Amino acid sequence: HVIAWESSHVIAWDFSAIHQLSSDCKIKKGSKAVIIKPNYPSNIRDLARIKGLKIIKNRINLYKILRLNGTDFHSGKIDYLKEAIAPDWDENFKKECGHGLHLADSPSGAKYFCGDKENYLLIEVSADINDCRPFPGVPQYPMKLRAKACRFEKIIEKVEKGKIIIEEGK
Repeated sequence: HVIAWESSHVIAWDFSAIHQLSSDCKIKKGSKAVIIKPNYPSNIRDLARIKGLKIIKNRINLYKILRLNGTDFHSGKIDYLKEAIAPDWDENFKKECGHGLHLADSPSGAKYFCGDKENYLLIEVSADINDCRPFPGVPQYPMKLRAKACRFEKIIEKVEKGKIIIEEGK
């Protein structure tokens, strides 16, 4: 098992399989080795198909992890318990962080960005697919995408002082 980041050097022999997650790394391979290069799409419909997400009436349901007061962990200023609008939206911005609301394709994807594991809200939101921008190619955070705006749908989980207060389905 090898995890090689950025300008790494890997040699794969026999029946090895390498997931190449950076274009900066150098890989030498034997004739039986396989190199797998993930290539996420830039189109939200294609991304939804790959991730198994449903689009209904041009809206897609996504997830966000929040402080208990309903604001984001990064700035603490955007309230997601109503309709949230990105104050810095730039639909042409190419990097993964900044210029939009950052939403996840799954509850576990959202929890990856939790700023306080003892106190949080996990919510489901919906966003217009025309206002969503996935990160194509090989994103560092393949569970994340950017949106111009989103609408609160429901609380999935609430954890306060390390105890689950609300858990969907229970």
